[in-house]
Amino acid sequence: MLPRPARNRRRLGTLVSAAAIFATAMTTSGSPAHAAAAVTAPTQDQAWRTGDTRNVTWTADGQSGTFTVELWKATERLATLGAGTDVTTGTFRWTIPSWMPELVVEDVQIKIVPAVGDTITSASFDLRKPDIGGIMVCWHEVHLQYAPNVCVPNFQWFSTWNGDTVYLAWGSNGITGTEVKIDVVQIEGSTTTVVPVLKKTPNDGREYIKIPSKLKDSGWYAPVDSYIRITPLLSTAAAGTSGETPIFLHGGSTPWRVDLMSPGDVTTLAGDRVDLEVRFPETSVEGRTYVIGATSSAGVTVEIYRGPRPMDPFVRWAAPTPGTWTFFATTDDGKGKGKKYSSTRKLIATANSDEVRQAAPSDTTASSAQPITINWAFFDDANDTSADEDFPGVDITVVNAAGKVVETVAENLTVDVAADIDMFHPEDVHLDFTTGSTIWRPAAKLPAGTYTVRVARSGSTTYSTKDVTVAHPTSVTATWTARDVEPGEEIEVSWALDGDAAVPVDIVMTTGTGKDTKTISLGKKIDATSADVMIPFNAAAGSYKLFVRTSDKFGTAKAALASTGITFNVVAPTITATSASTVAAGAGYSINWSYGKGSTAPVKLELFKGTGTKPVRTISKSATGGSFVWQVPSDLPAGTDYLVRATSLGMKPAATDDTPAIAVTVPTVAVTDSVYASGVTMGETVTTTWTATGSADLSVNLSLLKGTKVVAKIASKVTTVDGSGQFQWVVPTKLTAGDDYTVRVSDGTLATITDASTTFTVRANTTELD
Repeated sequence: MLPRPARNRRRLGTLVSAAAIFATAMTTSGSPAHAAAAVTAPTQDQAWRTGDTRNVTWTADGQSGTFTVELWKATERLATLGAGTDVTTGTFRWTIPSWMPELVVEDVQIKIVPAVGDTITSASFDLRKPDIGGIMVCWHEVHLQYAPNVCVPNFQWFSTWNGDTVYLAWGSNGITGTEVKIDVVQIEGSTTTVVPVLKKTPNDGREYIKIPSKLKDSGWYAPVDSYIRITPLLSTAAAGTSGETPIFLHGGSTPWRVDLMSPGDVTTLAGDRVDLEVRFPETSVEGRTYVIGATSSAGVTVEIYRGPRPMDPFVRWAAPTPGTWTFFATTDDGKGKGKKYSSTRKLIATANSDEVRQAAPSDTTASSAQPITINWAFFDDANDTSADEDFPGVDITVVNAAGKVVETVAENLTVDVAADIDMFHPEDVHLDFTTGSTIWRPAAKLPAGTYTVRVARSGSTTYSTKDVTVAHPTSVTATWTARDVEPGEEIEVSWALDGDAAVPVDIVMTTGTGKDTKTISLGKKIDATSADVMIPFNAAAGSYKLFVRTSDKFGTAKAALASTGITFNVVAPTITATSASTVAAGAGYSINWSYGKGSTAPVKLELFKGTGTKPVRTISKSATGGSFVWQVPSDLPAGTDYLVRATSLGMKPAATDDTPAIAVTVPTVAVTDSVYASGVTMGETVTTTWTATGSADLSVNLSLLKGTKVVAKIASKVTTVDGSGQFQWVVPTKLTAGDDYTVRVSDGTLATITDASTTFTVRANTTELD
């Protein structure tokens, strides 16, 4: 078993001040670093570890000459790391000495001090020593999420079955290489057996492994200790670079069992929890139910677990009453058939005299549905002043003044031990064994009055009692500044109930009075103090009232509470559609619209031309958010009389508006002929230029043709910038000389946008060498 890593945060300056390589402390002054000069490695909050070899990199701007590399913490220079001849090279290779930090030194900086120019300073980073063993093994990835290189092998024991596939995670620090091997190590007395699991796997910190099936059982009472060992594959593995985590292995000799985790029978107090070891070595079967239970000498059977195959081989359970208990495990395949196993050891539960004491509830005067915290702890007897570190189950009931149970809060409630783990130091684990708590919300149907909360050890008639006075909320107050709204508009409504009641509410709007009242729901059973609700799309224009009312009805009167109505108007929606005046066919085009108030209703977008009453295109059947980018079809004919109509959806009557007239242009491209006037020579570098209209950034392809046949593809997807473009290319040397060549420039998607140069001559290269 590995020792826990020491926790130490002594300053680096203290640790290494005696080291010979440290220069005398001195300060470096100068003007602030140049804005464009920066250290690019290490980066902010990065962790560098002793034993690593790292590249310190930077960019220089105005610095020149030789340089030194220094390590600083705040205003204290800790060490000179080295020097170089040319600061503009921007790199320095540093092997971090193993003696430098003891465990961790935070917020240090590297400074590049040039002969000429300003000092270049890195962001703050951390120096750390590799964890014990270099590789630390865990079973739960959560540790790696919070502290990627720290795990808690001593605390995180893991149990599994021989032959099972499990997920393994580990952290890797220091010089551990890119590959590791994984073994199971079994130690029995003085004999150590190493069983290979994976001979080689990437050192990436995570792997599914299959536990070998022919291993010996190991556990609390077994004579065999088992470990998962991860070893880096290095040519010369340094001592202590392996990482280990202890595991319990089951199924090597008894493939099916449920029993106490002890060599023999166990005697305990009724209500005290014991650990059961359960083995289901088979692979979980779809639809198969697994049951774990206990039977007392009095013939009482208690079901401890029912469900799919449990992944945890341990179950914690407390005998509810005194007696002798045995345990069983069964499977059910849905047809009444399955395996069954009964325990050989017995749990002898004796009468429990533990005393449960209840602290005063968090609120002794409360409103219905207000959350009330109930706390309790167990003690040996009435004279005991220190809470016990065990948790029998408890029954919690509420009785009225006549002693009648009016509400059962919990039955046989057990509280799991809470573990507070410091994400940066998970080796420091604080366990809270002494306090149990739960939340009770008095039911709305409970009449107002004083009640007694009773907490008892399960099965006991001795209670700890505390009184709570329950009142009903008497009013609800809604807050919203009334204004005119449109259908589809969201509004934020807040409310409060007297007595701090946490009661779910409904939000409604109504129209009319008396028998003509019509109620429209905006939200149901909202468990909060504010909410955003939407005026329905189909709300007609007119006057409305907004109410917040409780979903529950209180007490014997069974009455809900409602706020005073807030009067407001729903107005007919208006919409304004806007867009640019010109767009090129094939280009993206932004269509915008806005409502007169704040409606979020979707719209239908349609394209019309001239005075036509039928749309020539449906742009979108349902667009939201006030903006829509339309890819104008490349085949849309040119015209100056297009418009887009936006029509609200779900509203009666619908809101509609047309954009101003839109001119759709068809882009053109024209090749410049002058470069070809005197012909070209094979092997010559030629610059083809062109201009484009109707699209500032047309993407074009260039081809070389002889007659009507393409003989060379010059380039593709060349972007036209601000209406003009150019591309430099070399005339192929394997052409046939002739005077019928042209260069064609065409749009990459629309074949009709094209142009070709005038015909020109291509000559063979007749240059002769002397």
